[in-house]
Amino acid sequence: MRCPIHEQEFLCRDELSPGLSILRCPEGGGAWVRPGAYWKWHERHADDAAPDASAGTEPPIQDSPAGKRCPEDGAFLIRHDVGHGLDFHIDRCGHCGGIWLDAHEWEALR
Repeated sequence: MRCPIHEQEFLCRDELSPGLSILRCPEGGGAWVRPGAYWKWHERHADDAAPDASAGTEPPIQDSPAGKRCPEDGAFLIRHDVGHGLDFHIDRCGHCGGIWLDAHEWEALR
């Protein structure tokens, strides 16, 4: 499976958080999160929503350009504003439900 931004790069298996398997781009650090993996992780960590003491110390987020294709099925990813004081977008596939997170977006969302 290839990265939606660095199309020559293959995504590698990794963990975004303990127990949350993802596919990561070795070039840019972005992460492809499959919906099933996320919801299983979420069920196990639903009560872990305490604020992170390191919040606000993440590197700045560089939003990737629009017009990316889903690495699973080739559909265009739909950009969604995160809001809540966060000035970036996440990209979601309307067909398979997967999410593309650019480098450092997960840390900001957590």
